Amino acid sequence: MTKPLKTLAVVVLLLLLSPFIVISGFGFYHGLDVPNGVAMFTRGLVGHALVESTADRVPAGELRVLSKPVLWMGKLESEDLPETSGLAAFSMEPNLLFAVNDSGNPAGIYALTLDGKEAGHWPIEYALSHDFEDLAAFSLDGKPYLLVADTGDNLHWRPRLNILVFDAPDTDTEGLALTLAWQFHFNFPEGYRDIEAVAVDVRTNSIFLISKRYDPPEVFRLPLQPNDDVVTAEPVALLDGIPRPTERDLREDPSDGAYSSMPTAFDIYRRDAVVVTYKEAYLYSRQLGQNWAEAFSGRPDRIRLPYISGLESVAFDSRGRYFYVTGEREDGIGTADVFRVEYR
Repeated sequence: MTKPLKTLAVVVLLLLLSPFIVISGFGFYHGLDVPNGVAMFTRGLVGHALVESTADRVPAGELRVLSKPVLWMGKLESEDLPETSGLAAFSMEPNLLFAVNDSGNPAGIYALTLDGKEAGHWPIEYALSHDFEDLAAFSLDGKPYLLVADTGDNLHWRPRLNILVFDAPDTDTEGLALTLAWQFHFNFPEGYRDIEAVAVDVRTNSIFLISKRYDPPEVFRLPLQPNDDVVTAEPVALLDGIPRPTERDLREDPSDGAYSSMPTAFDIYRRDAVVVTYKEAYLYSRQLGQNWAEAFSGRPDRIRLPYISGLESVAFDSRGRYFYVTGEREDGIGTADVFRVEYR
């Protein structure tokens, strides 16, 4: 081999290895499980980012489809919110939604009008590398709080994920950093999970989490106010009522169709829970005498949604009359749409 060819071969090899070198360096610096992260990254390159099981899932055609009005509210035009990964609503601010950015963006909470216009911003002072994936608004002993879920783990290499609970944003303190009320770390009984769907049920003192890359998705529970700094999530149920992607999904989108049924957002209002995937919404209702494990083990109602790029956010309004959904700006440009689903 001539010298120019050898040089070219070395350059090509370095280009091929550069993603693995960058991932390894970042992972070692932050104390992550680098071998597992590299393995997961490699699986994604060859189209096997799902962790599949042999459990059956309900065929899409067997679920009841609810025909509910879906109202386009407006466009989310804020340059500061390119990747909305969580929504929440408070009863004390019925005309506002609160949103958080995905990883790679400044840490902060944004207030939005119901038609998507930015109405305020509160920075989050957080030293750790983060991947904020969902929000949950709740009140405890008459005081409102906002939970921020630092739970993203695309590469399944974070030994601990984090829950942050802040005093609710106040429009009188707009622009000031949020006040941290409490926080804790958690892990799983076995392995790692990428969590983008998190909700709070104050009545059971619970935080519920739904895994994204497992088939079928798993539901876990955490205490809302744990006594320890590090807790282990408790398995609750399998969401085998959410169908796998159809042949049409795979045919129309060969690259990403396999991921269309991944849970990306979640909210709870009293006895109702809504789980959103990249494509649709699924409504679970907890009957009298049921616990959430029993409710999540049943069959949900299916609500069809319009196409929403990067659908990763859902929130019930403060009275439980409807829920809002939004996504990400496609390829980081343009605008994202805000929709209201009148599910009642």
